[in-house]
Amino acid sequence: MSDAEVEFVIERQKANYQEEMIPDEVEESQEQGNRDELYDEAAQLVTDMQTT
Repeated sequence: MSDAEVEFVIERQKANYQEEMIPDEVEESQEQGNRDELYDEAAQLVTDMQTT
């Protein structure tokens, strides 16, 4: 598929969002806070492993 064809499809098929499916606010929970700490540690581990 060429770039022109892709652009044509994108222009013809615009996003059709259902407003009721889009959250108004994001709730923070204690569980999310715990995951954030682990995420930072995991990201550091991956970074360290890629550089060794």
